[in-house]
Amino acid sequence: MGDSFRGAARASAPLTRIAVTMSLLPFRKKLDSATIVRTAERQLHQSPYFFLKNVSCRVDRGVLTLRGRVPFSPLKRFAESIVLRVEGVRSVENQIDVYNPTQRTLNSQLARSGR
Repeated sequence: MGDSFRGAARASAPLTRIAVTMSLLPFRKKLDSATIVRTAERQLHQSPYFFLKNVSCRVDRGVLTLRGRVPFSPLKRFAESIVLRVEGVRSVENQIDVYNPTQRTLNSQLARSGR
């Protein structure tokens, strides 16, 4: 009896699919550019790598641009990974220059930073 009932219901009513769109992300308020830049630079400057204190940020429509100089390419990639986590950043344009430091340059920068 159960099977014939299901079959009769299928035959009499056309199957309609309803698409429901839900966002699983929490509601996000729109952040202004100054807040995004302030947050990104704070995250960079609080990192354990003092060379990232020389990196600055600009943002335009969610695209954050990094500028500055670091002595090693892994620091360039690390800076990008830090700011990608900042709310309001949709993508990163990494314009950080990598220079080849000498030991003397590194020592003078370490001395200036107080480390």
